[in-house]
Amino acid sequence: SIEYVDLRATQTTDGSTARVNPVFKESVTLSEVSDLIEVADTEQISASIATLEEIFTRHHSTTTGISASDTVADLFTQAASQAENVTIELYDHSSFSVTNQKRVIGRIPGKEQPEETVIIGAHLDSTNKTGLSKRAPGADDDASGVAVLVEVLRIIVTQGANFTRSIELHAYAAE
Repeated sequence: SIEYVDLRATQTTDGSTARVNPVFKESVTLSEVSDLIEVADTEQISASIATLEEIFTRHHSTTTGISASDTVADLFTQAASQAENVTIELYDHSSFSVTNQKRVIGRIPGKEQPEETVIIGAHLDSTNKTGLSKRAPGADDDASGVAVLVEVLRIIVTQGANFTRSIELHAYAAE
């Protein structure tokens, strides 16, 4: 089940804030996506993980971590290479954040309600609890999550999948 929740709070008459009720709720059954799942390429997922593991560390405050956003953007771009309508954006939020690492966003516009967006995400950085100077390849922190995003994007593009609402795949910076 997929549920859309507008996270913007509304002001009530007594001055307090209240959460907005969901705008829509949809159910997606396995039979509707089984054809797409069957074309998932585990070798491609492994290759994306390996590409990210080759980076010494993807910690958001390191030089290699900051440049990791470019590597992820390249993976997204390769996955979407056959699409005309997919955009890949490096989102810089350093003006209001403690990091210079950029978020990577792949956007597929919806056909009927493109102003409404479903977001699927994973974080692109990695860490090593023993310090920033140590290697942190991060296969499970969270190269595997980013690799799945890349594969989802590839499947959507190669299978020509269309959606009512826009889909955004986010590789989050700094967790």
